Amino acid sequence: MCSSDLMTEALRESESQLRLLIDNMREGMVLLGPDHHILRTNPAFASMFGYADALLPGMPIAPLLPGIPELNAVDESLGAPLHQ
Repeated sequence: MCSSDLMTEALRESESQLRLLIDNMREGMVLLGPDHHILRTNPAFASMFGYADALLPGMPIAPLLPGIPELNAVDESLGAPLHQ
């Protein structure tokens, strides 16, 4: 194996370990895009809201957290948050 193959394999292994850690955390985790839409969650987060993990990506976070007004303050023309 050449050094780039070894580095690629090490990166794959590292990503696999990180996915395993996140997927098995007891705490809910969500990764949001700049438009407050869900990019990724872990099973604990999905379970907290009664969703299957696969259904959440692409969904806006605001309906899940209605008590946080900043999540609803999105400039629709830009698709970006008004407050950073």
